Amino acid sequence: MVTSAQPSQCQVIRRILAEFGEITGLKINMQKSTISFSPHIPHRLKHWLTSILRMKAAPTGGRYLGMQLYGCRPPRVVFEKVLDSMLQRLQPWMMRFLSLAGRAIVLKSIIQTIPLYLFHVTWVPDWVVEKMDMLARRFLWGSGNQSKGIHYVSWDKVTRSTKEGGLGLYRMATLRNAVAIKRAFQLLQDSHSLWSHVIQVKYKWNGNPWELPNCNSSSMLWKCIEQAMQVARMHCRMQLDDLSMVDVIRSPWLWTVPLSRIPTFINMEQAQLDYNVANCIRQQEWCTETLTRFLPSFWVQQISSKPIPQGNSKKWIWEDEPSGVPRLTNIYRELLPSIADRNQGAWRLVWRLPIFPRVKTFL
Repeated sequence: MVTSAQPSQCQVIRRILAEFGEITGLKINMQKSTISFSPHIPHRLKHWLTSILRMKAAPTGGRYLGMQLYGCRPPRVVFEKVLDSMLQRLQPWMMRFLSLAGRAIVLKSIIQTIPLYLFHVTWVPDWVVEKMDMLARRFLWGSGNQSKGIHYVSWDKVTRSTKEGGLGLYRMATLRNAVAIKRAFQLLQDSHSLWSHVIQVKYKWNGNPWELPNCNSSSMLWKCIEQAMQVARMHCRMQLDDLSMVDVIRSPWLWTVPLSRIPTFINMEQAQLDYNVANCIRQQEWCTETLTRFLPSFWVQQISSKPIPQGNSKKWIWEDEPSGVPRLTNIYRELLPSIADRNQGAWRLVWRLPIFPRVKTFL
């Protein structure tokens, strides 16, 4: 729960917790609950608020799913603990008794899934993801403290998909970027949620991915969102549900790019009048007379061929997904460099052969 450092707000929290216990029959254990403050709160006020809530003050927000929660960017020790957790799973006996295919399965199913939650809650520095890739490479090729395995194939080829002749392992830097892009799309989709509203108010953002504010002194959080949003906006568009809130020129409702970003002949004097889609519909039909005032004829034909939308909600959809919601694996594949491999069909046949995985990996 997030609130301002005021005694009245703490009284409201106590009342909410008490009503929650009366309705559900569950009782909040105040001795195990903690409260964290921002660094600018006076010490006397902290003592007053903790006495009202009957909670202990903690420097952080506690632990969730094995990770310490911080109100700012996590320190270096948090990332080192994640690396130690990955290293503890890579036991030396696995290198001696597991084949190359077995080590690849361990990496895909266990090791490379550990930092997924970390990627969802914070931006992981480059040195951390490079260290993760290094641990995966050393384990795959049997490199330890006493022996140094030979890396027969480059890591770029190993991390290709099985259809392209690789083992399907993740590049952690690309996976981190894919998670950030998915979170940026969720920020667009959940525009009425609390965290989206806080970000829009704090950074003075109107919710349009093509109109990001220029914040030179912004936090690391907004810089990460801005970089991910620049990629996400090329794949998502606004679904035509709430007609009065969809701008014809500035909103990506026809394609993934707004009409104002496409070089063409637009009557800007008419476009400055802020036409929305509702102004371009008359009697449940597209009004071509209004559209031709500021759009060329071929765009008017494109718009006229679309059905009249029904509903009263604003929604963003991912253009390349039938469900409208992107999958993390598909975003990851889009970020990988494209490879013109003519033998993709042959690789598929190899992985479908009814033979041992170690033989497939060797091939």
